[in-house]
Amino acid sequence: MKSLSLRLLGTLVIVLALAAVSSATASATNFLYWTDFNNGTLVRQSLDGGGAEVVVANAGSDPNGVTIDRRTGLVYWAVRAENQIRVSQANGSNMLVLGVAGAPIDAPVGVAIDDRTNRIYWANASSSTIGWAALDGSDGGALDTGAAPISGPQGILVDTISDRVYWANAVEDGSVNPIGWVNLSDSSVSGGVGVPDFGTGPIGLALDANNELLYWVGFTDSLLRAGNAEGTIEEVIASTPLNFPGGVTFNPLDGKLYISNFGAGEIVKVSPQGGDAVVFSSGGSPWGQAAVSGAGKLTAPTLSIASPIGATTAGVLQLTNSGDYPLIIRGASASPSVFAIGSGCPTIIAVNEVCDLTIRFTPTSNGEVAGTISVPTDTGTFTLNVTGTIALPQTLAPELKNVHAVKRCAASAAAGSLSVAYTSAIATATTVTLQRSSSRRRTPPSKCPKRASNSDYDSRGIGKTNTRSFSALAGTQSATLKQLFKTKKLAPGRYRMLFSYKNAAGATVRKGTWFWVLK
Repeated sequence: MKSLSLRLLGTLVIVLALAAVSSATASATNFLYWTDFNNGTLVRQSLDGGGAEVVVANAGSDPNGVTIDRRTGLVYWAVRAENQIRVSQANGSNMLVLGVAGAPIDAPVGVAIDDRTNRIYWANASSSTIGWAALDGSDGGALDTGAAPISGPQGILVDTISDRVYWANAVEDGSVNPIGWVNLSDSSVSGGVGVPDFGTGPIGLALDANNELLYWVGFTDSLLRAGNAEGTIEEVIASTPLNFPGGVTFNPLDGKLYISNFGAGEIVKVSPQGGDAVVFSSGGSPWGQAAVSGAGKLTAPTLSIASPIGATTAGVLQLTNSGDYPLIIRGASASPSVFAIGSGCPTIIAVNEVCDLTIRFTPTSNGEVAGTISVPTDTGTFTLNVTGTIALPQTLAPELKNVHAVKRCAASAAAGSLSVAYTSAIATATTVTLQRSSSRRRTPPSKCPKRASNSDYDSRGIGKTNTRSFSALAGTQSATLKQLFKTKKLAPGRYRMLFSYKNAAGATVRKGTWFWVLK
């Protein structure tokens, strides 16, 4: 297929991405992708066996290194001799040349994607720089590598967990650290891995994120090496001698290293602990880092949590990686605010692994609450469902207490502002009655009486009443007459608000308080 220039990549990549997602989710087969340097092809082979197949026959002149966007399934690779980054669907169709928006691209070797920022990075072997471009072709530039050693880089990777870019310095005289790195958020934080003479001609990089180990191969001395980010571990992995290796890849699905054994024209599989290398695929001239296809997928049952109003109850949302590749978890958030995230999952979840995410629910009012839990990952943000309900404590009997007038006096026109407070041990059906009393004193007072039992205003019986039923809310509550009875104005006089309800034994309980409407 003819390569297309891509400066306006946005629309085209969206189309490709949608097609690739459906293609990736429809198949559970994982492939190893690599570039054939001499034949200019993109090749893949199932990890389950079978022969290698060429998916892109014209992958460019001197293709070098592969990466996969796990959100879309799109495959990217560097084309060294043509100073290009190319992209295609997983089956090799719709190949495009990525627009790099003026970024330096000078004998690119290897590619790596940062899904957090929608950027792709590559190592420029000729100019000893690191270039980057937006995946939609809208932006690009040179990465500030700080004070890190960089010399003829051959291979690159992005560790989104540590927020670092690593590259292999392919010098043959051992004059610089074999691996350089820089923090993506702060270029003043940078450094090197390994002492300068630890390997000659380092090429390709692989990361075992669970064990925080880096692997690289020496093209000159044909050895496999390992080190950690701090540079305190440096070792040669004893294995069957390699033959001018051109890249290494860590496969988290089987825990093995796959090495592009360029001199022998094969891909070999080696244990990180050493031992004999097993031929995975033969033929051609594999070069650069390979890439394993697949994507994690987060699933979880709907979680229901019940809690009393004002209290906090925790529930466990069980997250499962039901995809076909390990999943990187980047935190979680909850909505609405009555839900909150407690203890979380590990950063990396293996295929079929289950982890527990604690969700806290603190209801503030009656009614069921539908919530969502958002979990950003390297394959996109997953939205999971949670439901919160009000828990009614079964060990407590219905009870109202502390019934009292908060504001007990008001003029006739402001009578609706009179308010009552109470404490309920449980939400229960309650009837409230507003009763106007008769009195020996015919003229209501003009000032608020000092005591509720003012003898000049004793009751001689009950006059007009107004009754309403409602459910008392658990906890301490208050309400105005206007809220309870839709009453704004009352005739002057003394009023009693009487609450009645059934207790656990079925008996009727009444509790009341007095108000005055002034003349």
